[in-house]
Amino acid sequence: CGAQFLSRMGSASKIQTEMKEILGENGDSKWRERVTELKLGSMGYKPSSKLLTTFPNLKTLQLPNNDISDADELQLSNCKCLQALDLDGNRISRIPGSLPDSLMSLSLANNLISRMEKPSGWTASLTRLCLENNQISSLEGFSSLTALMELYLTRNKLSESKELMHLKRLPQLLILDLSQNDVVKADNYRNFVIFHLKIIK
Repeated sequence: CGAQFLSRMGSASKIQTEMKEILGENGDSKWRERVTELKLGSMGYKPSSKLLTTFPNLKTLQLPNNDISDADELQLSNCKCLQALDLDGNRISRIPGSLPDSLMSLSLANNLISRMEKPSGWTASLTRLCLENNQISSLEGFSSLTALMELYLTRNKLSESKELMHLKRLPQLLILDLSQNDVVKADNYRNFVIFHLKIIK
């Protein structure tokens, strides 16, 4: 079975030094092949020289609350086995453009994202996307997420029912959470969803 690596809270400089010693750039790397899950939340982690890509069988990566502003700097596209990525509570303003094709679950809650830009092909396997508590006002870029089954958009800035039409192209979508958006206050909201998005639970 796979191994996990968990980090305790500490100063950013101390943890960076600790990671270099524990994860090592020079020592025996065979043990890293057994690591499938990394939990590095609230530790001041900053993107560094392809460190995360040295875990070839990494399936789950949690990096919440690390003050990360650009997820592409993590260079995760080479983590070919990555299936779940948690980047909640950072300062990310756009959805990463370069992620592995194997990714099935992506969580970017509590960030600064305002829209879904056209993905670069990595979304083919994405079935779960969490963007709660961001600044999204349009769903235009979501129509290309054709494998998506779960979409969580609580506490964003969606106000117009017509934005939901962009989700009609998602044939697998089963769960849609738009609570605490102005759009749910519209008189015709419930009927609109039932009529246009028939498979939504």
